[in-house]
Amino acid sequence: MHSNFDNTRLQLQEIESNSNNRNDNQNGNPNSPKPGAGYDAGFNESWVSAFNTSLLTTRANHIKDRSNELGELMQSAEFKSLLIAAQHLAHTQGYSKEEATERLIEIFRKIDFSWKQLVMNRGMKSLIGE
Repeated sequence: MHSNFDNTRLQLQEIESNSNNRNDNQNGNPNSPKPGAGYDAGFNESWVSAFNTSLLTTRANHIKDRSNELGELMQSAEFKSLLIAAQHLAHTQGYSKEEATERLIEIFRKIDFSWKQLVMNRGMKSLIGE
């Protein structure tokens, strides 16, 4: 009895075999590989490495985009207002800069999480007809 992975591997090997039996070099170069030729059903190290590198590279591109966006956000009036609020909290409550900013962030996250839960619960109730 074969597992799903083994069945898939057998199907891919059959496809490779069928592709190799066809003489359909589309670009006319007799040295170019045929479709499916050289496929390693064992997913060799070079393919794993290429996939992981691509995964990280594409994420790095998104990080670069985010770093520009982050810079813009930190120059915004809204962010400056948050800093003013943190300064006020530190001054009135005797917190350090770190304590004041952490407390603001924590309370914001709690409020945001609570709203998300409330909206999700209401949405679920409406979906199930309560």
